[in-house]
Amino acid sequence: MRCLEDSAFGEPGHFIGLLFKEQAFDPQTVKVLTTAFECSHAQLDRSDRSDPLIAEFVAKLIIDFAKQGEQDPARLSKLVSDALKR
Repeated sequence: MRCLEDSAFGEPGHFIGLLFKEQAFDPQTVKVLTTAFECSHAQLDRSDRSDPLIAEFVAKLIIDFAKQGEQDPARLSKLVSDALKR
C-alpha cells in the first residue's frame, strides 16, 4: 500500500523513524507504522502536510495506537483520522 505521493519531509516515515529511534520495534512493525503514517499524512489538507508539527503529532498518534495493539496500517490511519477530527 502506497499512500504518500509527495512528501514535504524527504523520505516517507521520517518522523516515525525519529520518534521510535530509541524504542524497540521489529522490522514488520516499522513497515506497518511507516505505511500508516504515509496513509494518514496523505489524507491531510495540503497546508497541514507541510507542517512538521502536525506530521510529528500524526506520527506520535500512530505509535500510541500501535502500542495499544493495533497493527493494521489501514485501521491505524482511520484511528488517526478520527482522532484529528475531535
